Amino acid sequence: MRNRKPMTVEELKQFIYAGKSGFVMTNTKTGASREYLVVQSRDKKRWYVCKQFVGYIGTLFAGPGANVLMWSPNSKVSQLSEEFTTFTWLMKQLWEKAALPETLHVTHNGNCGRCGRKLTDDKSVELGYGPHCWKMLSKDIDFWPRVVGEK
Repeated sequence: MRNRKPMTVEELKQFIYAGKSGFVMTNTKTGASREYLVVQSRDKKRWYVCKQFVGYIGTLFAGPGANVLMWSPNSKVSQLSEEFTTFTWLMKQLWEKAALPETLHVTHNGNCGRCGRKLTDDKSVELGYGPHCWKMLSKDIDFWPRVVGEK
């Protein structure tokens, strides 16, 4: 698989809420990695967060002060689990500190962040979205402000 460049904070914020985003967090110092999938609900008001090999871990709501992972009794892990606390930590870094440690690289998993299909051409791999989905997201000028609660 082609090398994927690490996402910036702003790219990652957009990617997480794109629709069906899969991404890998890798600690470059230890080599440890975690893969997550974030899928938007049909009503487009929440996102379901899943961890590879674990399943559903919580629900993500967007908006001012709401970019946090909410645990539910249907979660496959506890609120104290490494899977849950790692994703919660990531969201805190993105929304409160607006920075990631230099040793943390976050890349997409090789699938489109909007529809989840496998990315096949170099430009799509670079963007993290297929050509159709990139065009659709680029046209949706309300997409990003709606996600973060900006006016």
